[in-house]
Amino acid sequence: MLFGTEAWLDVVYTHVAGIDVQKKQVTVTVRTPDPRRPGRREKTRTFRTFYADLLAMGSWLAECGVTRVAMESTARTGGRCMPRYGRPAGRV
Repeated sequence: MLFGTEAWLDVVYTHVAGIDVQKKQVTVTVRTPDPRRPGRREKTRTFRTFYADLLAMGSWLAECGVTRVAMESTARTGGRCMPRYGRPAGRV
């Protein structure tokens, strides 16, 4: 079903995040239910890829109540992707 330009799908997970991993930064968008009106709220933040910043990202995701994360890596070094997952993401 289409409303305007946005397609509406059944919500399976309510508190989700998408993470774009780059070499020097990680951009995270969180989508959660909006308590003030029907629909969803979206927040985006950028974190550096230093360990302390990744811990801060994990804390922010937990604070937002995120239960599911999808990641995409656009970082490339020597022609190979360098994944940046580990302990901070494991906390969510």
